[in-house]
Amino acid sequence: MPAEDSSQDASDAWREETGEDAIATAYFRHDSDGYGEFCASLIGLSVKTDISLDLFTPEGATAFMGWETVSRIENVQTQAIADGVAT
Repeated sequence: MPAEDSSQDASDAWREETGEDAIATAYFRHDSDGYGEFCASLIGLSVKTDISLDLFTPEGATAFMGWETVSRIENVQTQAIADGVAT
């Protein structure tokens, strides 16, 4: 997985979409929007359960959680970037 600019706990979104209890972490790259602001672009997702650790590309995350959920996760992180609290 490429080096990330920030990450976010996405466990609730994973659980809502898959019904699976896991620790999900979304990783982002910060891309300039061309107007002096930055937006979050998902670059990967790790999902840890009691028995496995799976890594997903953005396409894999979208296949499991759906485009709307991935977009919502990116929007939350974009706001965290704007607020200066993205980690």
